[in-house]
Amino acid sequence: MNTNDNRLDRVEDRLERLEILTERTQRQVEANSQAIATLLQTSQQMITLQQQESQQFTQSINSINAALERIDRVMDFLLRQQGGSENQ
Repeated sequence: MNTNDNRLDRVEDRLERLEILTERTQRQVEANSQAIATLLQTSQQMITLQQQESQQFTQSINSINAALERIDRVMDFLLRQQGGSENQ
């Protein structure tokens, strides 16, 4: 009987340790899940911000290109005017 009692005690101890480990693992999984959710949210915010910055950059480039085209037309006009004045 003593041997069976010892075995039963060992099984109960192992079961108790297993329950403790299971609870720890569950807490870790919950903490990791929360961390992953936070990381995902932060990543999505960063992607959105990068997209907005990219759009603003593209708009800036388009505005600069349009201004350069206008400057080029004005320069052509002034050069034609200057050339026409010299011929008179």
